[in-house]
Amino acid sequence: MRIAIDIQPLQTATSSNGLGGYLRNLVQHLSQIDDDNEYTFLLNNTAHLADPGVPPLTWKKHYVTRKHCAGRWWWSWDTVHLPTALIKKNIDVYHYNSLAEYERMIPPSPFGKHRVVATVYDLSPLKFPETGSPSIGITRQSLTYSTKFRRLRHADAIIAISESVKQEIVHWLRFPEERIVVASSGVSELFAQPRAPLQLDRFLNTFQIPQEYILYDSGYESRRKNLEHLLNAYKLLRQTLPNAPVLALAGLKDAAQRESMFALIQAQELSLSVILLPDIPEQKLPYLYQAASLFVCPSLYESFSLPAAQALTCGTPVAASDTSAFPEIVGDAGFLFDPWDVNAMAAALYAGVTNSEKRAELRRNAPEYARRFSWDQTARKILDVYRQVHT
Repeated sequence: MRIAIDIQPLQTATSSNGLGGYLRNLVQHLSQIDDDNEYTFLLNNTAHLADPGVPPLTWKKHYVTRKHCAGRWWWSWDTVHLPTALIKKNIDVYHYNSLAEYERMIPPSPFGKHRVVATVYDLSPLKFPETGSPSIGITRQSLTYSTKFRRLRHADAIIAISESVKQEIVHWLRFPEERIVVASSGVSELFAQPRAPLQLDRFLNTFQIPQEYILYDSGYESRRKNLEHLLNAYKLLRQTLPNAPVLALAGLKDAAQRESMFALIQAQELSLSVILLPDIPEQKLPYLYQAASLFVCPSLYESFSLPAAQALTCGTPVAASDTSAFPEIVGDAGFLFDPWDVNAMAAALYAGVTNSEKRAELRRNAPEYARRFSWDQTARKILDVYRQVHT
């Protein structure tokens, strides 16, 4: 079987997380379990591949680039170059992944003998169009994404990042439910490795982090992250529990974001109890997650929350919204709340930092969560999809 995978998200801002991180891990794990099929990778030759080591150099592969498709010739990628490349290489299955990554890249209509599999990773551009590129504009971004999304009706199968996304696809596209497969993001095995108290203390001292803290690490780019409500809820928590752990905000790498967040903190008079963490190296994130007293996810909407899955894998309690994908990820293992209700959020934070019995239970069940979020399992599911649409 000849399989073509669109890996252009590895050339965008999501190359190290989001869909880019999903594809990086998918490709790496497919290379470990599949020696029978031949793969072609589709790239944009006008953009940089963030990690030349992905796909693995030892894997038989070909590259198809978007030659001569810039400017006014953008339409030729969909109508000429891509169809020609797929036919020339006798592709059996084309796996499309650029639904939200490129303004003009849309799935081709069915043609030739190949089957089309499409990944729907994030539906937030439909619900929160301001998350798109500022250069495109909100209205144009929303219309472009909607058009591309509707074209997915032509796919032979759709891979959804969560059960929540699957149900939204069924509702909005009227796509047959039996042709949608849920293949969630996996969690790195590093998060499943327990650290000794001495190791965690050394990490906290190195980065000057307090011994007890509530951790937030889920992005800052959109109002859907609901950070103002989080600060309001945390302020209520401090009134009820004056000795509550500090609120630690991680992942603020952009200077403008740090300034904006600092202004919000000052406006709430929380400068002494909310801290902006320094840039933590990726290999040290498991230490940050495992040492936390509580992990909080206040988002109004997430197609899938990898940070929540990482926290659970570490055995760290999670307080999360009761919307979108959070109930299926967190379930009974955390504290769910209405993200619009500041009082409910504050109550969940209180329960999360005071319920020692729940914390002990989560630590015991951490290996079970590690098995739920497995990259090997995700890769095998997607390989099965390729086989099913091909037969």
